[in-house]
Amino acid sequence: MTLHLSSLLRKILITCFFIGALNSYAQQCKQMKIMWNMVNTYHVQPKSLDDKLSQAVFQDLFDQLDPDGMYFIEEDMNEFKKFKFDLDDAILNGDCSFITQIETVYKKRLEETDTLIAQILNSPLDYKVKEVMTFSKSITKKVPATIDERNNRWRKWLKYKTLTRVFSPRGEDERPPVIDNTSFQKMEKPARQDIKLFEQKKIRKILNEYNTLYDYILNEFASAFALYFDPHTEYYTNSEKNIFESYVSAENLSFGIEIKENSKNQVEITKLIPGGPAWKSNQLNKGDLIVAARYEGSRNIDLSFSDLNEAYEILFEKDIYEVELTIKKVNGSVKKVSIQKEKLVDDENVIQSFILQGEKKIGYIFLPSFYTDWEDKTGLGCANDLAKKLIVLQKENIDGLILDIRNNGGGSVQEALDLAGIFIDVGPVTLSKNQYEINVKKDVNRGTIYNGPLIIMVNGLSASASEIFSAAMQDYHRALIVGSTTYGKSTGQNIWPVTEGDISDPNAYGKYGYLKLTGSIFYRINNKTHQGTGVVPDLILPDLYDHLEFREKFENYVLTADTINKKTYYTPFNSPPGGDLQELSSYRLSTHPYFKNVLAISDSVKNIYNSEFVISLDLEGFKKTHQLGDYHWEQWEKLMQHKTDAFLVINDEYTRELIKLDEYNRDINQFQIENIENDIYIEETYKIMLDFINLDK
Repeated sequence: MTLHLSSLLRKILITCFFIGALNSYAQQCKQMKIMWNMVNTYHVQPKSLDDKLSQAVFQDLFDQLDPDGMYFIEEDMNEFKKFKFDLDDAILNGDCSFITQIETVYKKRLEETDTLIAQILNSPLDYKVKEVMTFSKSITKKVPATIDERNNRWRKWLKYKTLTRVFSPRGEDERPPVIDNTSFQKMEKPARQDIKLFEQKKIRKILNEYNTLYDYILNEFASAFALYFDPHTEYYTNSEKNIFESYVSAENLSFGIEIKENSKNQVEITKLIPGGPAWKSNQLNKGDLIVAARYEGSRNIDLSFSDLNEAYEILFEKDIYEVELTIKKVNGSVKKVSIQKEKLVDDENVIQSFILQGEKKIGYIFLPSFYTDWEDKTGLGCANDLAKKLIVLQKENIDGLILDIRNNGGGSVQEALDLAGIFIDVGPVTLSKNQYEINVKKDVNRGTIYNGPLIIMVNGLSASASEIFSAAMQDYHRALIVGSTTYGKSTGQNIWPVTEGDISDPNAYGKYGYLKLTGSIFYRINNKTHQGTGVVPDLILPDLYDHLEFREKFENYVLTADTINKKTYYTPFNSPPGGDLQELSSYRLSTHPYFKNVLAISDSVKNIYNSEFVISLDLEGFKKTHQLGDYHWEQWEKLMQHKTDAFLVINDEYTRELIKLDEYNRDINQFQIENIENDIYIEETYKIMLDFINLDK
């Protein structure tokens, strides 16, 4: 009887365990059903929840779990394929129990690989055997058929990474080292250990980043689901959402510290912001190593066996206000230092203005992002800051203005509207279409701040809000757009809490994370969109990277361009003399040594990018490939060694006085001046401005 009761009790407990586990999985997967409802309601182009979605999300999920086909083998994938067309049902029913099957196999493969990396790299590798690795964007990822094939892939990959590490620059030196057989023998073992540490870090981060590996896979599932709707719909955990917002904010609470991962994969302090908390502690110095960190509610986190992302998540997480750092000094001593965040200006988001003093006095402003204060709806952002700079520049009697938004990936659309209002009178700036309606977004403020000649510099990394602004200036004929075709992102996103409550409530908390969701497509005031096509400049300057496939149109699941029919009323300025300006510029480009060669180099880059690139893994073969790369590097450096004689870069009177007593800002200012003096694109844009002013007389 006792045995019978014991057996019955055990069955009841096991049953309860599985019911509890299923309820737990259903609870954890609830976020997927909530996300589906959000996308279906708010996405500008929602898609059906069907087998097509299931198949795509399945593929993307495993591309995220095993991006290079280095963990799973064919046997694993054949087993997983049984739910390839069932993920839509899993989302609809809030049942993610299939993840447990992935979790078991994934954990096993990760642990096997972790051991394998140590086995391969604990002994010297054979650099005499003739073998190669082939890189090509046309090669489709294929998982290895067997464990032996997977292990061989890892052996070749680790050999390639070790060779690359040996031949890579060290410390402050940006040039690759010269390697002979003697120096190679000396550098090979440390390089192997560096690669071992780095590769094992990646694996252990996957295994330990969340409470369980199940949670990690669930988040990757959520990310793959979001991606299916377009490249910019993204799922964020709470910490990822905070980091995203901090990057586009001008004023942040900060520890006043900058870090990097040094050559030994250690987290090293590279700069203390003057006046910031780390600076004022008088206990931290450039070159200190951060070996551990602890904040309220956390354990002591070992950063000596972590990657840079984990350190970033601690130091730049918005909700972490105080941290205790364990520091290893250069002399080897270890100490603990506590610092609290304070409000300071982030160097990355400060607008800098200069005067290009030559035949004409031209103002130059570089705008790195369309930042704003996300927390305060009455807060002022980049448009207000730029307006202040313009007022100062106009007191210097500038003859024209160059606004540089190259590499500006966007930010706040409202700031783009406000910035347009500085240069045009009241009127439409862009049109926005969501699932249900089309809205005209206007500059509602009468009057302008600057009415003189204006050139806007763009390139392939000018995106989103940058494109809305530059497209409006082009349609109004208010500015000349100079550079290369922009990125081609004409969609708008909002970040919504993934929660069971009212997501429109400004106080709503993302119980299950956050969803950055594409809710609108933006159109130019001529009813066309730059989605996928980008803003084409009035004057093209050849760019070395134009042939690379990095723009929006090359992304998976990109939304296609279309047109709308919405009446807008605006008064454009007189058309600029584009043809004459292009002719004058083209002549200069044809005689300039840099621009003459950039097209040839760009074609070489295109050929390499679009073809198979075979790298020898024996020492002598790899060295030859490396020497060829050195040659191209030297040729490129010679082209870039150019200081303009077209103008001098000077500060306005206000800035000159401001930096007199601030050595740090004075050094930064000088560094920026030298960058402008050596920027060939700014030089040509300055000359275009001179032509613009002269032809407009």
